[in-house]
Order: sequence, then C-alpha cells, then structure tokens
Amino acid sequence: MELWIMAAPYNVAAHRFVNRLSKTSELSCRTFPTVANLMERLRRPVSGAPLLILFPADRHELEKMLAARHLMRDLRIILVLEEVSPESISAGHRLRPRYIAYADSDLSDLIAVTIRMVSLPLGNFQGSEDRASA
Repeated sequence: MELWIMAAPYNVAAHRFVNRLSKTSELSCRTFPTVANLMERLRRPVSGAPLLILFPADRHELEKMLAARHLMRDLRIILVLEEVSPESISAGHRLRPRYIAYADSDLSDLIAVTIRMVSLPLGNFQGSEDRASA
C-alpha cells in the first residue's frame, strides 16, 4: 500500500511525522507540496488505494481540499489540523477522514494509526462501510 502525504515544504508537523515514521517503520511515502499537485495526481487513475495524510497549513488550504473532496472520496484519509477551532474541526469532518490528529500533539497516535491502517487490507475498511450503509 502506498502512503501519500500532502504538506507544504515548510510544514513542521509533517516533517516531524515523516522523521518519526522513518525511525519506526520502513514505509515509503510520496509527498505533494500543494493541494494543486495532489489534485493533479488524483485526476489520473490511482492503482490500489493509497492512504492519504493531509496536513493543511491553514483554513484556506483546508477549504481548497474541501473543494476537491470529490477526487478523494475513494481514499482513506487522515487529517492533521494546525488549527484546533470548532470551525476547522467541522470543516475537516466534511473530508470524511478516518482519523483526525492535531499538529501540536506529539504525533505518537498518528504514527500508530498510520502503521495500523497501512497494514490492514483494504477489504477491512470497505466491509465496515458496507455494513454501515446497509
């Protein structure tokens, strides 16, 4: 399974996450520095189902992601918010993430969830969604 990360090059939380993940696991990841780069890639066919971790830098970037959420509807998403406000959290939930973390945390839970999600077969996720919609 592929791991995709969308984070600006200056995003400190994303750098902390990637550094800690590389020490904990041998997962490789593909990074996208802007929402536009990610959307460009998502407009092409995606083989498999990558795990997408989004690190929006601010509310404006989160709004760009929301505008393109139709391209991410079949992906498993983890969202890491910089801003912990009710508005940002509410907006973030519209992306339908599997997990929400906060950039100012120590990221241990985020790493554990990421490793767990990558190790589980996709069928485990689809089955839970199918039961919920039935």
